[in-house]
Amino acid sequence: MTIINKLNDKASGFVAPPIPTFRTKYEEDKYWDIEWGRCINGYNSMPGRYYAYLTLNYLKTVTGETIRPDWRDGDQMIFEEDEAAGLAQEDLMIVKRREIGLTSIYGGFEPIYNCLFNPGSVNVLTSADYDRVKKMFSEKTMVSYANLPIPDSKIPPI
Repeated sequence: MTIINKLNDKASGFVAPPIPTFRTKYEEDKYWDIEWGRCINGYNSMPGRYYAYLTLNYLKTVTGETIRPDWRDGDQMIFEEDEAAGLAQEDLMIVKRREIGLTSIYGGFEPIYNCLFNPGSVNVLTSADYDRVKKMFSEKTMVSYANLPIPDSKIPPI
């Protein structure tokens, strides 16, 4: 077992910029081509999935409003280690405190990312019981999907 306690904090303080207003279809296509590349390959020392999480995702707060996630060092570490484990074809086990945000990442955004970048993929969501799965799907997955800031023409068919 390897205990990892490192953080590449070059992305510290990253704030997702607003999507610009486009004058032409060419500008819009060029913008989304760059964004897709960043979401796959990474940007500013962040893994691609984390960049996508910060720029395309929305979360529901306890008061019911939707917000973009903030950059957090713990989230970056989770995404970095997940990417490293995937590249090494190894499993990843995360030992954590409660409310670190894994449900928002893996129950909310990960299925959306998989569908966007791997059209036709199958995603499985599990929890302790039916009511929690239903709650996770409605309050995490569907909130993320319903608030995607992507034009319909850029979303691959699911």
